[in-house]
Amino acid sequence: MPVVEEHFDVNERRDAGQPRWRLLAELGRRVFDPVDGNALDQRVAAALLELVSARSSVLFEVTGDEPPVLQAVAGELILHDVLDCLGTLVAEIVSAPAERRGSGELAVARMHGAGCVLALPLHVRDYVIGALVLLDGPERRFDEDELAVAQAFANQTAVALENRRLYAQLSRAVSAVETSQKQLVESERLHAVGELAAGVAHHLNNIMTVILGNVQLTLNDILPPAVIVRLRSTERAVLDATEVVRRMASFSRSEPLDESQEVDLNQVASDVLELTRARWQDEAQVHGLAIRARLEGGRIPSVKGDPTALREVLLNLVLNAVDALPSGGDILVLTWAAEGMVYCSVGDNGVGMTPDVRQRALEPFFTTKGFRCRGLGLSVSYGIVQRHHGTLSLDTADGHGTTVTIALPAVSGDASTTGAAGTRASGVTVLVIDDDAAVRDIMAQILRCYGHTVLVASNGRDGLAQLGPELDLVITDLGMPGMTGWDVVDAVKRVRSDLAVLLLTGWGDHPHGQRDGQAAPDAVLAKPLTQDKLAAVVAELTAARATRARSR
Repeated sequence: MPVVEEHFDVNERRDAGQPRWRLLAELGRRVFDPVDGNALDQRVAAALLELVSARSSVLFEVTGDEPPVLQAVAGELILHDVLDCLGTLVAEIVSAPAERRGSGELAVARMHGAGCVLALPLHVRDYVIGALVLLDGPERRFDEDELAVAQAFANQTAVALENRRLYAQLSRAVSAVETSQKQLVESERLHAVGELAAGVAHHLNNIMTVILGNVQLTLNDILPPAVIVRLRSTERAVLDATEVVRRMASFSRSEPLDESQEVDLNQVASDVLELTRARWQDEAQVHGLAIRARLEGGRIPSVKGDPTALREVLLNLVLNAVDALPSGGDILVLTWAAEGMVYCSVGDNGVGMTPDVRQRALEPFFTTKGFRCRGLGLSVSYGIVQRHHGTLSLDTADGHGTTVTIALPAVSGDASTTGAAGTRASGVTVLVIDDDAAVRDIMAQILRCYGHTVLVASNGRDGLAQLGPELDLVITDLGMPGMTGWDVVDAVKRVRSDLAVLLLTGWGDHPHGQRDGQAAPDAVLAKPLTQDKLAAVVAELTAARATRARSR
């Protein structure tokens, strides 16, 4: 046999190689399938062995830039020391000058103790992306036809690998664009809904200012107990509606955090359970379910924060717990204090979360509830807790319920509530400016009940005409035709910088629209407001003005 092989002429070799070239064409159609790029590496390594018989094959890919890192990604199982030697050889090919890559000298080499190696660089344009390697026994010799067909297969492989890389890169880019587009659409949708909600909220707040004011003024009278109960219920309903409107108005807008109040988490939790009773009790009963929710409140100090935002957190947690009880069950809200922190947990014995869901539970827009949910509850709650310098943790297991615990810094023991509720200023003169006659009238009535002298104006210009020396305070609405509240504040401060100005707004606690250079009001209050809150702020502002006057 060696003699016959040695005298095998060139024409016979070419004729013998024809089936191999036909096989190359067939393998090209079978291996380089663009639909299934994930298994391409293994198909390439196996096809090379089918094309050129050898003991084993390895596909290397370049995974680094400077210096290039070569990694075996597919092929037959080879001993690590042999694989290392192959890696060294391929590294030499990759680092060789471009004009020498793929030459016979580099393509074929003999490795000490390993046998004969055919190493074929995979290059795209002027850079190498990897190499195909065939390994056989030391007696093996690769003929010219084998070298040519193997190099042709390597060229096809390089194009296929590069196309796969470009396709993956394009897919990532398209995915990023789609994600950005979805986020932009969602952002614009939230903005549009927020603008609509803000306009609706402004009108609703004016209406509720009148209702709440009349209810509270009536409660100042001597009334039968049954009437008082009904009025208190109406008052509570209006205040609850106020919170709903404020949440609606702040939808899609990032409001600054108000940390000026001390908050009792026991009271917040109690309020939330009442607010959500329709969901966990009434709606559940309609569907034949029994959901029991209770609060076990411990002795806890207050926390510093925004009660509306914290109420929003617990509201989300309770509603999530309800959704986790499709067959009914229990919701337990606990509060306790330890080591300078106040804790509140909301737990249920419902379906729980799988590890994958638990890992993504705090991601914005992630939801397991389908299209009926925006997937913002937990992520928004997490953000609110963080802005309160607290933490939010999840304890859950699939089929064993979920407990979400928030921890917030406690107010120090020597802290005292600084509110001025119940404080009454001695009779002062107040100018009320509001284009809504009903709001203007109820504000005047409340102030007169506290012993103040009240002047009224229906617009900014009429109000400015009444800026006499007897005035102690100006209360102005924000949204008015002609001169806005910001314009009134600026004009008053230019005429009498010592005069306190209170800005009332139906657009929430942090209204927009103040122009650069305009003077700021001494205080801002959102409508509707209770008579006690109004009286307290009037007392605070007029007292501060009197203190400044005495210090001059």
